[in-house]
Amino acid sequence: MYTYFYPKNLGKFISCLFIYILFIFVFPHNSKSEEENMNVIYQNSLESANFCKKTLLDKNDIVKVGNIICAYGSINKEFSQKFSSIQVDNGMYVVFKSGGGDLLSSVDVGNHLLNKDITVVVSEFCLSGCANYAFLAAKRKVVLQNSFVAWHGGAVDPALSTPDVIEIRIKEREAEDKFFQKVNINPKLIRDIPSGTDITEETKKNRLWSHAPKVLREKWKIPGIVYMWFPVPSESDPIPVATLTK
Repeated sequence: MYTYFYPKNLGKFISCLFIYILFIFVFPHNSKSEEENMNVIYQNSLESANFCKKTLLDKNDIVKVGNIICAYGSINKEFSQKFSSIQVDNGMYVVFKSGGGDLLSSVDVGNHLLNKDITVVVSEFCLSGCANYAFLAAKRKVVLQNSFVAWHGGAVDPALSTPDVIEIRIKEREAEDKFFQKVNINPKLIRDIPSGTDITEETKKNRLWSHAPKVLREKWKIPGIVYMWFPVPSESDPIPVATLTK
């Protein structure tokens, strides 16, 4: 007895065979390529950070060489203007070593990185405004070994401000709100003091906390974290920076 494949059955057979081949050959290849690509990004990030260390020698400055931008120092108006004057091209590595700075200048730096196919590399530390805006704006994020990102709050609620500063507080809050709308991240990440940080009123100005990479990815939905060094188990959250630096 012979079995005949009519056009209708043959079409189903070919479709099933195609899907099977796709699963066997294509998907594993893509997964492997993605892993290899992340390794390449990390290695390039490490080399970029080493280049910046040799180039700037810990001086506060911004330089662009090839596909690397080195951005060291406090983020003030001068820093922001110089940074914003630099053309940021897709594929670049932007290395930050910064303790942050004034809010509006930091937002400007973050906005300059938005919608660019770039990698922000944290070398040693990226705090306050650097963490709030530059780090969160990047499509890809790499925090190198023995380096950390830390927050200590966002724009002050204008309703809690005194009359002499309320205008600037309104401007800061509006700029921050617009930034977080663009990156589609909940601003509570930087505005809410995490429970468990044991921060008193006396130490509020110096407060700094960090989140484990697992928490940033899963709770706060922060995209693009390629690699993030963290000195304690990933379940730990939040962690005062004073603990990290002991």
